Amino acid sequence: MTASEEQESVSVERKEPVAMSFGGWQNAEKDKYQRRRMVRCIAKVLQNRRSSLQRQQQQLSTALPLSSESHQQETAATRTSLIQVQRYATKMEHVLYVSAMTREEYSDISTLQMRLRMIANGIQSCRRSSASSRNAAWFTTTPAAAQA
Repeated sequence: MTASEEQESVSVERKEPVAMSFGGWQNAEKDKYQRRRMVRCIAKVLQNRRSSLQRQQQQLSTALPLSSESHQQETAATRTSLIQVQRYATKMEHVLYVSAMTREEYSDISTLQMRLRMIANGIQSCRRSSASSRNAAWFTTTPAAAQA
């Protein structure tokens, strides 16, 4: 093979899409439209959850008229909130994508909320165990613990 033929084959290889396989059924290139749709579904679920929590907070707080400055702050907070929801949705979608055994399991909208709760609970339990291990380490390294 000549140098020019070798360069051509390398350039052709680079143009082909990279397919990542996790559980056997995943294909990053083929699944990209389905994954985008799933991110939108997850974002909608998260946004609905956040909206219901905000409504509950508003009902608990006293209804005070908003000044123009507080209205601007609220608008900026809403934009930030939407960006955060999109980030969370993308991360959660990735977890769903790599952990699903089949494409049907991944795309099952009827179980989406339950699977999202499972992810969120897993994250919370990881944070709790991490915090408790940090606390345990602190207790074992304090001078009072050493003297006992």
